[in-house]
Amino acid sequence: MDTNSEKPCQTFGETPARIVLSVGCLVTGLAALLQLAGWTLWARFDNFVFDHFARWHADAAAAEQAVIVDIDENALSAVGQWPWPRYHVASLIKTINAADPRVVGLDILFPEQDRTSLTTLRESFRRDFDLALNFSGVPPGLEDNDGYLGAVLAESKAVGSIFFYPNLRNTEPPCVLSPVRLHGERELIAPPEGKGVLCNIPKVHAGLGGSGFINAAADADGYLRRLPMLYAYQGQLYPSFTLALLLRMADTDTVRVESDAIGPLLRVAGFSVPVDKQGAALLRFQAPAQARRRVSALDILRADAVPGDLAGKVILLGSTAVGLADRHRSAVEPNLSGTEANAVLIDNILNGAFYREPTWQLRFSLGAVLTAGLLAAVLFAYCSAVRATLGVVLLGGTFCTLSLGLFVASGVILHVTAPVSTLAVESGVLAFLLYRRHERIATASRRARDRAVAANRAKNEFFAHLSHEIRTPLHGILTAAKLLPMDRLEPREQEYAAIIRNSGETLLTMLNNMLDLSKIEAGKLDLDVSEFELPNLLDEVVRLFRVRAEAKDLQFFCRLDPETPGRIRGDARYLKQILTNLIDNAIKFTEHGEVVLTVSRRQEDAASITLLFNVSDTGIGIPPEQLDEIFAPFVQADASRSREYGGTGLGLAISARLVELMGGKHGVVSELEQGSRFWFTAVFGAVQEARPAGDIPAGLPAPRMPVAQGSPAENACLAERPLPARVSKHQQAAPELRDTPADMDDPHRFPRSSHRILIADDSPVNRTLMLALLRNLGYRADAVSNGLTCLEALRKGRYDLVFMDCLMPEMDGYMATRNIRAGGLGAANSTLPIIALSANAAAEEQTKCMAAGMDGYLTKPVDTEQLKQILAIYLE
Repeated sequence: MDTNSEKPCQTFGETPARIVLSVGCLVTGLAALLQLAGWTLWARFDNFVFDHFARWHADAAAAEQAVIVDIDENALSAVGQWPWPRYHVASLIKTINAADPRVVGLDILFPEQDRTSLTTLRESFRRDFDLALNFSGVPPGLEDNDGYLGAVLAESKAVGSIFFYPNLRNTEPPCVLSPVRLHGERELIAPPEGKGVLCNIPKVHAGLGGSGFINAAADADGYLRRLPMLYAYQGQLYPSFTLALLLRMADTDTVRVESDAIGPLLRVAGFSVPVDKQGAALLRFQAPAQARRRVSALDILRADAVPGDLAGKVILLGSTAVGLADRHRSAVEPNLSGTEANAVLIDNILNGAFYREPTWQLRFSLGAVLTAGLLAAVLFAYCSAVRATLGVVLLGGTFCTLSLGLFVASGVILHVTAPVSTLAVESGVLAFLLYRRHERIATASRRARDRAVAANRAKNEFFAHLSHEIRTPLHGILTAAKLLPMDRLEPREQEYAAIIRNSGETLLTMLNNMLDLSKIEAGKLDLDVSEFELPNLLDEVVRLFRVRAEAKDLQFFCRLDPETPGRIRGDARYLKQILTNLIDNAIKFTEHGEVVLTVSRRQEDAASITLLFNVSDTGIGIPPEQLDEIFAPFVQADASRSREYGGTGLGLAISARLVELMGGKHGVVSELEQGSRFWFTAVFGAVQEARPAGDIPAGLPAPRMPVAQGSPAENACLAERPLPARVSKHQQAAPELRDTPADMDDPHRFPRSSHRILIADDSPVNRTLMLALLRNLGYRADAVSNGLTCLEALRKGRYDLVFMDCLMPEMDGYMATRNIRAGGLGAANSTLPIIALSANAAAEEQTKCMAAGMDGYLTKPVDTEQLKQILAIYLE
């Protein structure tokens, strides 16, 4: 599509660019509103992209800092269903603690008393049966399982778990909890708030070295991607299970809130945890949960495994058993337990590998949506559809590459669903708009093309009809003038006959010029390239104008550079037409002096040669203001003088177009009352072993004298071709009537022939004149008026050649020819030579005649020499 820098708004067809921009801005604004409203569809797709990134970026080789001691299905089957007696759990913790771990976390809640405890049994028998039970041989401390577990936990300084109810308030006295002391930029985070709390019974809870909540916050789609690090409860902040383990390892209760370019950070001594605005940390999975190292609780209880490599590790005592562990869907593991989620987060913190979501995520997405949408609108408004699409693809690829690059390099998650979706949707809308616009343009173009084709067809039909209607009477006028016995006419009658013939030929020339100009402007004029002798062509041109030049007492010279090849490849007919037009004008507008035609070589290589033609005269010249328009159709230098000299102003226009078709240039140099020099160049094909132009054909006179005109290069080594002696006064009076019918009546020049010719033409005048021409040439001829009578005549008699008019009533020439070729209606000879006789000189008409089965083509008005040639080819 073209752009117009002078217009403030580029328009395309019926749709201006401002409409494309308006639609693009409307779509962009709608996308921005959806982004501000937190449209769930985009959020879901962002989460989908994050999950795929998480699976793709999982690092199975990362060091595992947390080890899970799993109360799995096997342990429950062997020891008994949950809840176990507390001493089993105490035994596990004692064994684990003996391995010197870094910290132990109890991811199990004991909100009720152990029913297998001896103390509980004694109280139950006393209450239910009023019996007092006494036990002997029981080691100290083992009568109360809950107290025993609390004592073991106190020795190990283990961290326990609690659970905050978001909506359910406590009905019992709350647990005694230790809040976190928060320092730094506390306003950066706004943790969720709990209404109630669930914790271990006091005996167990009192033995813990700390506690943290095990709440997990799944996203709207039910996937667990983050764990909250802080919870607000009764005006205080409490740590998560993971954060409580960090505090225990650092032996502190202080957390500091800081920030960097991405978002908030929680710092605990030497540990740093990136969080979002709600104080939640994203989980970065190293490997599927099944691949994580875990130790079965059953193996430890049976003393089958006393893991010595637990030293320095963070031990999480929990369960993956169905019905006991809380379960979550995640990107890596569809059935992830809470203990496994905490183990993942501990590994992230201790290895310093995190995923982070910027706090300015919304601003980035909104800005990206606006940028993407406006750029897409501008691209589709001011670029082609292909370039706009490429620009949109590049822009979308830039967003995706930026997001992926940040994720791989630093684990930062940038949500690009909104801008990329905006690009896709807006591009689709604008592309559809452009498509509809192009459809309208294409429809309008097709209609315009159809109208143009119809108009061109109508014009061609008009010119064909015009040619036919004008050539038919011209045929009668010119042929009748040729048939006049000039030697038997009085001088005044000869003058009148010459006027008739000259006027008819002038009208015929004007008609041919109009048809040629119409073909050139329609782009239907093709060059007929063949080899020809340049000197012979120049000789024909000289002979054509020598009588007119002599009649005006002008010196007429032709000078040919001897170094110019004599034989070249090109269109001899159109070259002759150009020279004829230029020389005709030169003689017409020159009253005294000379007219000189010079031909020289301009450039030559192995395949082509460029020739320079000059036609100089000493005539009236051209006004300077008319030089730029002299080659335009229907333009003449001086209207008053054009009335004096005649002409239509088409000759130079046609010549200029023909020169361009020949790959050349044209121009004119003129001075008023001093003369003019018209020049043109043309490119011809070179012919191998061509005869030099200096070898003058026998038909040209010998050189006589040089003419000093043109540049030195043009005057170098030139051969001059002067005119012969003056012609007679009879030739001056009627120069074009040299060959008279009296000559044709001479039986010694044109012997009588035995061949019979049939003429089919609907015009009585044309039939009469053709019969006269053929009889004067010594042939026997008959005439019929249409195709049907032509077939009837062929059926009754024998003819050696048929001149067939194309447009006739009842049956035209095309149908008659097809019937003859098919042997229809009893035609005697299906191979009979048939020559088209038509007033339509168009090439398409000739092709149509050949397709119908005709052998040749003769244009009205009939030229005697062409008629002789056709008769010689097909009869003699």
